[in-house]
Amino acid sequence: SDYFTKPDYVTRFLQMRQGRDGLWTTLWEQRTGLPSNSLFTVGSGADSTYEYLLKGYLLSGRTEKRLLKMHLIAAREAIYKLVFLSRTRQLMYITEVDGDSPRGNMQHLSCFFPGVLALGNYLLDDSEISPSDRELFQWAAEGLAYTCWVLYADQITGLGPEEVRFHPYNGDDNYETGRWMRHLERWKGKGRKGGVPPGLKQPPPVPGKKYKQKDYDYVNGAYLLRPETIETMYLMWRTTGDSVWRERAWTMFESIQQNTTVAGGAFASRQYVDLEDRLFRDETPSYFFAETLKYAYLAFLEEDPWPLDKIVFNTEAHPLPIFTWTDTEISDYNIV
Repeated sequence: SDYFTKPDYVTRFLQMRQGRDGLWTTLWEQRTGLPSNSLFTVGSGADSTYEYLLKGYLLSGRTEKRLLKMHLIAAREAIYKLVFLSRTRQLMYITEVDGDSPRGNMQHLSCFFPGVLALGNYLLDDSEISPSDRELFQWAAEGLAYTCWVLYADQITGLGPEEVRFHPYNGDDNYETGRWMRHLERWKGKGRKGGVPPGLKQPPPVPGKKYKQKDYDYVNGAYLLRPETIETMYLMWRTTGDSVWRERAWTMFESIQQNTTVAGGAFASRQYVDLEDRLFRDETPSYFFAETLKYAYLAFLEEDPWPLDKIVFNTEAHPLPIFTWTDTEISDYNIV
């Protein structure tokens, strides 16, 4: 079937091109299949790829083993290459890297990533993920998820900005000194002093403070009703059982209700998250209903209508049942 073979060709191509970095650049030449830029990110232009590696494996009934391998390599390399600590509060953030140069920015879109790490840790068994990867991924999930929440809690409106740029760790333009994996290895080398890895100490939010205390400047201070952070709050709660993530989702939802509603009860994107002036954009993106409100609703339910081991949410939060193969399909498609 073309519905299988054509996407399968793309998957095989991506696997061959995963390369030594374990990641893919955001732009490619159509004719040659070669990268046409040197930008690495899990944000805009790349996010769905890194989300579907794990989810494609789960959706296949765990038969597409190469997707699992690609996910583990990509997740490990994204953590090493893209994750840094901020200067003042040592918040863990995930940024873009152009070639070997970190940009220091973090997009709201990237806040899906800690949820995917947590989901994999929750569902993959010990034969599918190593103890060292499991530990690393969980630390990264918790640190990044907290920063995603803080970017909401820091604002007067309680809404998260579209994009920020964190201040370099040493206060100069050299982001390398803040690379999280270097701080983590140093902490391990000192006997894991204090028991809490760097980037996971959860400093309190600083609403109303200046940029210096916040550790970042605004690249785009709008709130576009995006779902990624509340999605991760839901996944962190369901996978860890820690109700603090659910409570954070609730405070986010309250802020959305209070600060994005317009006349007639509709919702609109907010022009700037850290101003009390109610400046709106004339828009309500469809993903707000498909994703943001859905994940909020699921986070507040006591029961679990869509258990994570039975369904997979695609990138637009549509619940898809995990696939089971017939004997004929297993034979026709050489599934092992």
